[in-house]
Amino acid sequence: MSKAHLRLQPSESAVTAAASRIYAAYLISGRVPEGSQQEWIARSVREAVEIATAADAAVISDDEIESREGQSLGDPVGRTPPSSRHRG
Repeated sequence: MSKAHLRLQPSESAVTAAASRIYAAYLISGRVPEGSQQEWIARSVREAVEIATAADAAVISDDEIESREGQSLGDPVGRTPPSSRHRG
């Protein structure tokens, strides 16, 4: 087997960590039938992204606060609408 070289961004690493815990829970609970591991891994990644997206929508990060300092806070809670924020 050849060695894979990965260079994940911090957000990708966070989603990978969450997805691995979700997948491990499915494995431990016996929900992953033999031969369907890839499907359950994909499901775990989708669920981890869904959780990360919900957390991003609910929490103002330190970087978001710092980037908005000195700017007019147009909306009452100081959030940039999700559609206009950079992801990555």
